[in-house]
This record gives sequence, structure tokens and C-alpha cells, in this order.
Amino acid sequence: MALKLVFAGPGKLRSRQWYGVFKVTSTDGQAHRRVLPLGVEVPDGCRVPDSMRANGDSTFERSRGAAQVAHDIMAKKMAEDRVERHTLERIVELKTGSRTSSVLLVKSAPPPTADGTEPAKKSASRKAATDLLTAWENLPGKKSEQYIYEGRNRIKRFTAYLQTRYPHVRELAQITPGMAMAWMKAYETKGVAPKSYNTELTFWRSAFARLTYAAGLAANPFASLSPRKLDTRHKRAFSEKELGHILETAKQTDPDLYPLILTCACTGLRKGDAATLKFRDVDMQRGYIRHPQHKTGDTVEIPLVEPLRGFLKQIEQQDADAFVFPALAAQYENDADRMTRQVQAVLAVSLGYYTPEDKESRTDFMIRVQGDKKNLLRSKAEGTGMRRRNEVGLHAFRTTLASMLLNRGMAAHLVSKITGHAAIETTLKHYHRMDSESLHREMSSRVSAALTGKTKQRPALSAKNTGNTAAKEPLPIWAQDTANRILLALDSGDAATAKMECRAMLEITSKAHPKGRN
Repeated sequence: MALKLVFAGPGKLRSRQWYGVFKVTSTDGQAHRRVLPLGVEVPDGCRVPDSMRANGDSTFERSRGAAQVAHDIMAKKMAEDRVERHTLERIVELKTGSRTSSVLLVKSAPPPTADGTEPAKKSASRKAATDLLTAWENLPGKKSEQYIYEGRNRIKRFTAYLQTRYPHVRELAQITPGMAMAWMKAYETKGVAPKSYNTELTFWRSAFARLTYAAGLAANPFASLSPRKLDTRHKRAFSEKELGHILETAKQTDPDLYPLILTCACTGLRKGDAATLKFRDVDMQRGYIRHPQHKTGDTVEIPLVEPLRGFLKQIEQQDADAFVFPALAAQYENDADRMTRQVQAVLAVSLGYYTPEDKESRTDFMIRVQGDKKNLLRSKAEGTGMRRRNEVGLHAFRTTLASMLLNRGMAAHLVSKITGHAAIETTLKHYHRMDSESLHREMSSRVSAALTGKTKQRPALSAKNTGNTAAKEPLPIWAQDTANRILLALDSGDAATAKMECRAMLEITSKAHPKGRN
């Protein structure tokens, strides 16, 4: 350990800063030399010697003495840190029977030594340290591609923040609850919604809880932080008239984006799933799309309906691993946010946010919106500075499809299979929007009939109309409803829906009457 100056020549300094040279053993067991600034400078106007071995004037020597004091204080602090860490590792070793390994914030190569020599080899008595990103990726459990993508981005933002705000933090064991609180506060000041805040907090709570032992943490720094109260605003469903207008507007004003909007409207797929659809996911012969979801990793099977089916027939079949919409897939990977703004521009024109009185033309308006970083259909909540979730957007097509199917009588468990929800309650709570026409029809057919006593009785199947000599009991209401939906689907030429309804009826009847399924 010694003092160091950077010379530009005999008696000339390149930098007036005094540096200390220290021998350090890093958390991954590698020994190397580190050159650190001491916060002491050589005063201007003093005589600088030709080398560190020679003496300068009294002013220079006084600065050398101050640098030596700063050097000794820093060396003592480093020694205390080593003792403290060794004590902690020894306690853990006595309790668990094994030596703890460290988790670095960011794994990097050791800095070069001052004399250019190779750093000492890693000690075999210590486990090799890993970094936060690698440790998180190696945690056991199922992770979808979307979750891994989002997790990597969260870790990169978090480590960059700590390196800027707390440069002395090099491993997870040094992160305190105060640092965790400061990170969440900085994240909140970006104007994220309470749900986004809670998702971020849940991610870090889970990650640190599972890395506690590996990182040598005394406690989870995110455990004491409280989630924010949710102010949920669900996407509204488009009316049939609005949906037709949106598709027509997209086709005319943004033909490159039209396939994405059409696919989302006809399948209920999320943005990433629709944009990255591959030819192996599309079965034109059976009339189905079978696609693994980015968000959950589960595969959904969705019947192909018009006009999407006719649109896909016009696309030339390519290799199974090729994207159906290669331009959209490339844009989603490179700039998914701009794709969202493009959709916002189409919706703004379709739903009347753009008016003919605007000075600019419709084309100029859409170009401006597509390049604007501010979300057109998203506003600030008054007095809070928080972003208000927009009620219309690409995800609204998913709500529209689910509501349309449910309002037209499709069974909820079938709709949940199309949307890919594991629980039917999720589909009913977050995606079903009862339109006024369907609500009026249901009230009229059920409540009014019951109050007036004019309840319509459905005709029961009998031996006479079935050709069977055995007497038949009336069909239950759920079976009558299913039969009606099958007939409607067949009348409209939608064989895929009819098959799906038949399968659902067979599943229910087989559970109720296992021996009489045939």
C-alpha cells in the first residue's frame, strides 16, 4: 500500500489528485490492486519533484502528509470491513455448516493493476460469486419469456440506479431498507400507476426473499415497504359499430398496422402474441390458432373467424418458424412503444378524438401522434401527477371480444379458454362488459315474464319427435341454451364454434353421467 501521483513528465503532473494504492481481495476471492482517489490535491505553485522518491518543497510535502493520513484512514476502514464480513461469514458457516457465497450487484472483470501484472487467482476455499441478474435467472421455477424479459429490464434499471446513487454498493448484502425505499420512491416519481408500483415491489420482495441466503442478507430490504392502494380502471369494450369503424380506419390510414388490429379484434390476443404470430401457430385446415402466450407461457387455442381467416389465406405460406407478420414482429422487438402510439393514432381518428376542424390534415396528425412520446389517450390524474390508465387501447380489443362472446351466450369457461385465463372469475370480472341492448333483452325475457306470469316453456324432447320408444325427460336449461348456441353457429356457418360447444356439452354430460357418455 502506497501513495501515487500521475506524472506527465519530470516535475509535471497530469492530475493534481493524490491516489492511494491498496491490495484488495474481492468478494469472488480474487486479489488485486486498486487505485483510489484520496480527496487530497497538490496545491498550485509548489515545486513538484521528478518522482515520488524525491522530495518537493514544504507545500508539496504538507500535501503528501495529508494524503498519507487519508490513505491510512481508508486502509483502516477497508480492514474493518474485511473483519466484519469475515465475522458474518463465520457466523453463517457455524449455523448452516457451509460457507456463504456473495451475490454481486454487477459482475465485472477486476480492474488492471498499476504495474500491469495479472491479478491473483481465485481462492479455492471460497465459492465463486455471481451477479444479481445471473442469480435471479438461475432461481428454480417456471418463468415465461415475457416475465424473463421484464425481469431483466427491472434488474438493469435497479443496478444502474444503485451504481449512480450509491457507488460504494458492490453486492446485495450492502443494500439497506433505506436504499430500497429510495429506489421505489424514484420509481414512483416517474408517474407510474399504483398497479405498476405494486408489481415492481412484488418483484423485488420475491427476488430478495429467495436470494437472502445466497447473498448473505440479514433481512429483506423490501419487506417493510407497503403497496399502493389500487385505483383500477378497466378497459371498456367497443361497440360493434365502433369496432367496424376502427377496422376500416386502420385499413385505410395505416395498412401496415391493420393486420395487428384485425388479429387482436378477432382473437383477443395480446399485442406481443399477435405481432409475433408464426406460421406453425396457424392451422388453416382445422381453422385454429394455437399460440403460447408470452405472459403466462400457457398455450391458447382460438378458432379462426372471418375476416381474419380470409386475410390469412392471402398470405403466402412460409417456413413454420417464420413470422406471419415479419414487419410487425421486428417493430415489436425494436420499438414496441411506438407500435402502441400507432394504435393510439388510429383509435383517435376512429373514435372522434381527431376532428375535421383541426388545422393539420389527418395524415399529418397521425404522423405527429405516432412520433409523440406522450400517450394521446392517457391523461394525468388531477392533483396527483400519476398517470391515469387509458380506457381504450390495443388491450380493449381483448375486452371487446370477451364481452361480445359472453353477451351472445357463449359459456364463460369457453371464453376463458380463448382469453387464456386459468380462472373463469378473471374473465367475468375484468373482461365482461354487459351492453345496454343485451341487458334490456335479458331483463325483458326473464324478469318481466316472471312478474306477468307469462313464462315461456321450452318444448321437451319426447319419444315421438326422437323416434325412440323410451320416454325422455325435458332437457335442462343449460343443455337447451347450449343446443341453441350450436344451432345459431351452424346457421351462420361457424362450424368451429359449433364444435367447441359440442365438446363442452360432452365434457359436462360425461362428468354427470360417466357410464352414459355414448
